[in-house]
Order: sequence, then structure tokens, then C-alpha cells
Amino acid sequence: MIISCNKVVLFFIQFCLLLSPLHAGGVSEGEFAPDSKVEIVVPASTGGGSEIIARALAETMQKTQVIHAPIVVEYKPGGSGAAAISYANSRAHSDQVLFVANTSHILRMMFDTGSLTLTPIARMAVDPILVVVPAESPFHSLAELVSAAQERRVFIGTADTLDRYCVELLRKHTSGDFRSIYYNGAGYIVTGMTHGQLDGGILNPSEAREGIATGELRPIVAFSKLGDSDLFPSVPTFEDLGYDGMRFQLSRYVMGPAGMGDQAVDYWNGVLQQVANSKEWMSSYLVQNRLVGAYLGTDEARAYIELFELPRIADIKESSLVQ
Repeated sequence: MIISCNKVVLFFIQFCLLLSPLHAGGVSEGEFAPDSKVEIVVPASTGGGSEIIARALAETMQKTQVIHAPIVVEYKPGGSGAAAISYANSRAHSDQVLFVANTSHILRMMFDTGSLTLTPIARMAVDPILVVVPAESPFHSLAELVSAAQERRVFIGTADTLDRYCVELLRKHTSGDFRSIYYNGAGYIVTGMTHGQLDGGILNPSEAREGIATGELRPIVAFSKLGDSDLFPSVPTFEDLGYDGMRFQLSRYVMGPAGMGDQAVDYWNGVLQQVANSKEWMSSYLVQNRLVGAYLGTDEARAYIELFELPRIADIKESSLVQ
């Protein structure tokens, strides 16, 4: 499914591709296939959305037998993805390295170098972004959280640059004293909340799902609409509450190192399309984690980044909200 419920987005992507295809690669002399270990690089520690999608990719590839090479998930937290990007680009067998990236990692690359230092292959899903508080929190609504932040500092756990941007938007649009506390992964944010070190956290549904199900966490507002779910029956959006300019979501991509060849990109694009169309992926990843399937192949994903991700990142850079 390509960006369901948004024909305008699809039209612009198709129009962009007609004007200037972003992926000119093709198979010329034989076809690539991995002949040894495949690494899936996670730019975070365990317990977050990046680990969840990496594990789901590995399991689906193995269950559906779309590839026969062994798959290893490598965790490389640090620097909002910078450590993992450096690791992926240092690997000798770049055609056999996959990187689970999201919008925040594109933001990090653009801030650090002014260009993408990974090779986009496909977009696999989109996540809403939530503001979550511990279940024991006295705050049961955004209004109560904002009221507290107008009287004292309110500490919000974040795991990457985009999370910090979300906190800065809170501060900008509410005039509350919201402060971002950086952690190396969503799992640490959850621990910080449940141990009383944080007033709240920025999480996506897959990261918050377990804590909400066990009664440890409570979502109070979302940056975009959530899909139907018993776990998230009545979470309002900022737009619902009258806040403009705070509506966006997180895209989840699979990328390769900068040195990945065109034949390898074509191969992995085909593999990931099979994964996205499989029942295993739908049930074990999308449905289980309350995500929206929004697969885009290589050309479409690159066009989407060009048309929608990079303009938002330019706005963030110009706003000086995130340094």
C-alpha cells in the first residue's frame, strides 16, 4: 500500500519520478545476492522502535525464506544515530549491510553533513508520535501537563533529534518550560518514567505498547491520528486540541551504506517488497505494533524524502529549535 488515504502525495511522487528518476541503477552483469552474513544495523540500544523493526525484518525474511543467508542484528547506539551510520559505512561488505533508519536519522545526517550519507532502499511503515506519561503521573491531559510546565520545569525523555524537536515544539506552542533529557533508546525512557526520573517521554506506539498494556504508561496526546486500537482508544491529537503546526509522523526506512551498489539496491528493494506484502509482516509487525503499512519502493521512497522529509528538515534547521 503506497501512502493510503493520500492521493495527492502519490501524485507528486509519480510526477517527480517522471521528471527526474532518482534511482538510475539497474542490473547489468548478473544479479547480486548475499553470499555470507547479512547485518541489520540498529542505531539505538535494545527496547525501541528501531530494534522492533529490525527484529521483525530478520524474522520475516527467515520465515518467508526470501533470503537464505544468515542475518545478524547489530546494536550501535550513540549520537542520535551518528555512531551507527559511521559503523555501517565502515563495513567492508557494504552490499550486505542494512540500516533501519527513520525520519530522525535523516535529520541527523542533514544536520551533520548537509546530505544523506546512507542509501535509501525502501520505506516500510509510518508511526504516529506520542507524548506519554507514567501511569502514576498526576497529569491526565495535555492541559494539566502544560499547566505544570508553566509553573516549573517538566522533563521529557527523548532518544533522538526528532524527539527533541517534538519537545521544542511543545515549549514553543505552549510557553511551558519543557526540557528534553536525552537517552540512548526508548527502553531507557520508559525506565526513567517508571522510576520517577521523568515527567513524560516521546515514544511511538510500538515503543509505548507494552507499558500501556501493563498499566505502567498512559498516552495523553499524539502528533498525528492513530489507527484503531484497544490500547489507544481515545488519544487526542494536538490538532484536536487546537494546536496548529504540530501535525506530523515518523517514516521508517531501510537504507544501505553509502557505498552500496545499484545491483544490491535493486535486490534489497525486491526483497523488502516481498516482506511488505507478506502475511507474516502484516501480523507480526504492523498489526502487533499498531503501525500503518506505507511501503514505498526505492524510487518512491527517495522521491518522498526529497519532496516531504527534506523540506521539514530545512524548516527545523532554519527555526534553530534543534542544534
